[in-house]
Amino acid sequence: MSLVFIAPFGETFTPSSSGAIATVLWEHCRQAQKQGIEPFIIAAQSEAEPFAWANTILLPLPPQPEQGWSFVQARIERKLRGWTHMNHHLWAQSVAAELKQRSLAHLPFIVNNDPELVLYLRSRFPDAFIAHHFQAQLECKPGSQRAYKNAVSLTLGVSDFTSRWAEEYYGLPKNSAQTLYNGVDLEQFFPAPSPPPAPFVINYVGRLGKEKALDTLLLAALQVADSTPPFSIQIAGSNSGSNYILDEYQKQIHELASQLRARGVEVDFAGHIARDDVPLRLRRAHLNVVPSRWEEAFGIATLEGMACGLATIASRTGGTPEVVGEAGLLFERDDVEGLATHLKALLSDDALRLEYSARGLERAQQLTWRHSWMRLRQMLADYSYPLAHDKGQNRP
Repeated sequence: MSLVFIAPFGETFTPSSSGAIATVLWEHCRQAQKQGIEPFIIAAQSEAEPFAWANTILLPLPPQPEQGWSFVQARIERKLRGWTHMNHHLWAQSVAAELKQRSLAHLPFIVNNDPELVLYLRSRFPDAFIAHHFQAQLECKPGSQRAYKNAVSLTLGVSDFTSRWAEEYYGLPKNSAQTLYNGVDLEQFFPAPSPPPAPFVINYVGRLGKEKALDTLLLAALQVADSTPPFSIQIAGSNSGSNYILDEYQKQIHELASQLRARGVEVDFAGHIARDDVPLRLRRAHLNVVPSRWEEAFGIATLEGMACGLATIASRTGGTPEVVGEAGLLFERDDVEGLATHLKALLSDDALRLEYSARGLERAQQLTWRHSWMRLRQMLADYSYPLAHDKGQNRP
């Protein structure tokens, strides 16, 4: 017995240029393989080299028309059928065609995000088991919103926050959505053999979009630049994957970086970095800051920073308090002064910083990809989909 992981519209499956969902699928596959299970992956094609997984099905994305009759036709189709993206329906058709051609309809489908795809697959495969994993709080058109609860077999949220949100938004029974946390690979993400030398390094990894609130971190750093031991800031990420776009928000954060440099604080923009480079970058830092202003559903970067022994500061949004627990310091959304207070405390107090470093590492050890996979496997077994017989050494 196996299962099929299905990425949402537009999501690729590469170690170098894909988003967090590709990481989730890859890590679950790796854990499944240790128990003799080889899941199928369906995702969009990419110019970048995909993860090395034998059962990968890569489909071309339908073209996105920009003008002319094809543009008008695609907009009408999207509006009438309630799709989120233009030619979204063509993607769903290609996914269904592959599932049928490869005779995979008897396997459980695990759809990540993309609630409209859940509805379409239900129309094509009335008897299929379709689990839907919300990696974010995704809204949709009213018609799809109403139809969702009768199309899905099992709703999963990446945090309790997201699970409760899905129940309310989609009209699901209370406590029917189950939580499946993401995880961390402790073989890749682990502390440096010894703490990096001073000056202190504050780390940020993530998109450089306004919703991720890098400006909040830079403003807080400006507040403490003259009252703490020397520090620098390393920033990894882009606002459009490997294709950086200079928009108004980028100009704002670069202006703040210039102000910090004028105060003697080095600010390094590394841009988009390969997945394999993330652990090395984390191990060069002392603090990890996750300042998101949107409702962060889980935040893999938060957990990976803790696994590398970084004292963690994060905004109290979405599922982040669940991830951090008592292992880090939280501040309210957009509260520059609150973040500045935490920065000053951790930069000025070695004992406190080391305490939160140890707390974070302990917390990360409770949220591994193995834990995540075993929970998913158990949930499928509860729905009469046992995937394979465990070998003794693989039991949790």
